[in-house]
Amino acid sequence: MAVLFSDDADFCDWLKSNPNGFVLNVAKSLRENYVVLHSGNCQWFDAGRFVQGALCERGYKKVCSDEQDDLRDWVRTNVRVDGAFTATCRCVGDAK
Repeated sequence: MAVLFSDDADFCDWLKSNPNGFVLNVAKSLRENYVVLHSGNCQWFDAGRFVQGALCERGYKKVCSDEQDDLRDWVRTNVRVDGAFTATCRCVGDAK
């Protein structure tokens, strides 16, 4: 099941509990040209790198799941009819 986060604290808690999961970084407006897949342990989501609110509370939201297929289904329902990610972070290759 995919979970949408718009709060940094909740998102960081999910990451701690699901380091082997996957994260979609999406624009708050759900633009179909920005749907980026990351692993749950991606360096971009180190809360110490950002000011509070920068991860999920401003221009971006995070959608998380243990399964990439759940994220594709979420994209298909909410952003793009093809369910495709627009990019995949190199960290996903490291997570396999």
